[in-house]
Amino acid sequence: MSPAVRFYLINERLILGGVMLIVVLLAWEGLERGWWASLLEPMAGASAERLRLKPIFISSPTLVLQAAYRMFFVTGEMWRDLAWSALGYSLGLACAIAAGIPLGLAAGWYRRLSYAVEPFLAALNATPQVAFLPLIVIWVGTGMGARVLIIFLLAVLPLAINAHAAVRTTDPRLIAVARSFGASEARLLQHHSAELDPIPACRAAARRGARHDRRGRGRDLRVCRRCRRHDQPVRRTV
Repeated sequence: MSPAVRFYLINERLILGGVMLIVVLLAWEGLERGWWASLLEPMAGASAERLRLKPIFISSPTLVLQAAYRMFFVTGEMWRDLAWSALGYSLGLACAIAAGIPLGLAAGWYRRLSYAVEPFLAALNATPQVAFLPLIVIWVGTGMGARVLIIFLLAVLPLAINAHAAVRTTDPRLIAVARSFGASEARLLQHHSAELDPIPACRAAARRGARHDRRGRGRDLRVCRRCRRHDQPVRRTV
């Protein structure tokens, strides 16, 4: 096997992805500049002019880069807009974490509360959040409050549902052992739910909530430490 073939096989994914990206960018650039209309005009005649789009309808990679450079490094207006968006995103996600995870943990721990809350969580989860946009604009307006509320609605449901499922799937034998040592309900809820299985699902819920907000990452939520041995929660909850 030649070195060129070996290099291709090792980097096949990167090479094919890069080539496809270049092809798409060239096709996009040519569509904005009218390259394809000029190329097909000798064969297609006047019908090739359909490919010559007006600048108001399409941009190009080079124009996007020029505008980005101007807004980031010349005028600096993009930094202000990014800071304003980041503030709304952070406030909405923080409110969703503060409300969604405790609600999910409490609903998962208390059976009657779960019966009362679960229908509303299921109904809201099945409802597209975009349906609330007209009401949010009427009630709150279009300022920072509306942005925070939209992000809150997008993130709180995945957080609450995942936290609820995390507690419901905790091994009941560990709870029984802790109760046999005299642990109260308050102590079990405080220590057991914070020390056992909910933490991986709560982290996953925070990631899902963050992706629902901006399709980004929510990796750093630490609700508690994971116990590595089954005898540790018994000692801590007693």
